[in-house]
Amino acid sequence: MAHRVQLDFSDAGFKELTSIKEQSGSATNAGTIRNALALFKWYLETVNGGAEVLVRAKDGEVERVKFVMSPQ
Repeated sequence: MAHRVQLDFSDAGFKELTSIKEQSGSATNAGTIRNALALFKWYLETVNGGAEVLVRAKDGEVERVKFVMSPQ
């Protein structure tokens, strides 16, 4: 069963969504948001399970990934 959710975006937020959609190759805004939710779910399950998520820069420096949440 599908559930419909309506979201309101500021102009800046919509531009960001559109940019992410284009960069990711997603066909739709809904697909982009579903992918973002899946990524965030994976991140939360990973860090809540005691692991760290790391990224290695081109220069070899390793940094821990931290999600920054925007205020509601």
